[in-house]
Amino acid sequence: MLPVMQLTAVALLTVAWLAWWPNTGTADPAEDDAVAVKLDPDYAAGKQALNAKDWPAAITSLNAAALGDTPNADMQNSLGYAYRNAGQLALAFRHYTYCLPLQ
Repeated sequence: MLPVMQLTAVALLTVAWLAWWPNTGTADPAEDDAVAVKLDPDYAAGKQALNAKDWPAAITSLNAAALGDTPNADMQNSLGYAYRNAGQLALAFRHYTYCLPLQ
């Protein structure tokens, strides 16, 4: 049980550090991401909102897009990024954790 608690503590400290240091993550699209943006208008709107730093709009659009493409690592990472910048660290951590095995 102790290793799980240590891992959780490290993860929470990492998320807290990321929240404190605002320019540590990026939301730049990858090549695969560009294809998804062309195919899904919600995802495109979410990426546009990320670039405009409109976190609530990004969260709404990316969540709508995620309903159709949940195992998309870039989308989950973008959701984590939006939630982190919106100050919702628990949700950010959930999306970051979800996207790691997908990459």
